[in-house]
Amino acid sequence: MLLAVDIGNSNVSLGVFQGEALRMRAKVSVHTRRSADEYAAVFYDLLRLHGLDRGAVDGCILSSVVPGLTGLVEAAARTVTGAEVVRVDADDYADVYAEMDRLMDRLRAQGRTPYAIPVGGSVPLGSLGYVNCALEIANQAQALGVTFDSIVSAVGSGGTYAGLTLGAKLYLPDTRSVGIGVCDDPFEAIALDLMGGAAALLEADVPIGPEDVHIHYHIGPGYAQPSPEGAAAVRRLARREGILVDPVYTGKALAGLFQLLEEGYFDRDEHILFVHTGGAGALFAVDLPEE
Repeated sequence: MLLAVDIGNSNVSLGVFQGEALRMRAKVSVHTRRSADEYAAVFYDLLRLHGLDRGAVDGCILSSVVPGLTGLVEAAARTVTGAEVVRVDADDYADVYAEMDRLMDRLRAQGRTPYAIPVGGSVPLGSLGYVNCALEIANQAQALGVTFDSIVSAVGSGGTYAGLTLGAKLYLPDTRSVGIGVCDDPFEAIALDLMGGAAALLEADVPIGPEDVHIHYHIGPGYAQPSPEGAAAVRRLARREGILVDPVYTGKALAGLFQLLEEGYFDRDEHILFVHTGGAGALFAVDLPEE
């Protein structure tokens, strides 16, 4: 089994996977004075609570946006599971994938079967989560007696958009799914590939083609670099509605939506649903451009 650990500003999120099946999911509050041994005790108790044997965990993957906690949590995970924890410090995704390939080759040579999860975690199985999101939107819209002509979402690695777009094909056939890309990856091709894979998992007999994909881009100065338009969108929504969005993904997507509205991309009487996919914590880690 694989232990996945994500260290955030407020919580440490844990997941245990057996193949593609999620066996455990939990959150631990971040306490800056907690020691590695204390984190280990909490992790051990959570595994026991969910009926999992720590000895069955033979791998660990860790991500972090809190450098001061990374070493502590890494030590805790190693203490509890005895598994090797691998961290890759690189500025280029090509370096990350090269290291993944090296590790997988080593594991195959040992007779093991590695499972590759790309940066962003966008695989067909993961996209099914947002197929379910589209179903939930359809059910709630029907209950409220409303319809949506378009759904707009951020596109950072493609999985969310692919799931929403496939879900719209299945459950909201009159609704267009529009994505706002926040980096320059070829999301049109990525989304089609993920949609096809997700549809195959569902055994859904639904035609999928380029005409289903509507992606526009708002990258600004670069990926994860706040743009003036994105910062303005973040402030505008916060001041008018009290809703926080982040400057890396959702804020840029909102800026892209505002731009499309100004350009007349949408009809004046369209009903548009903007999907807030989270990330507000980045507001505390990224400096916004001044007004």
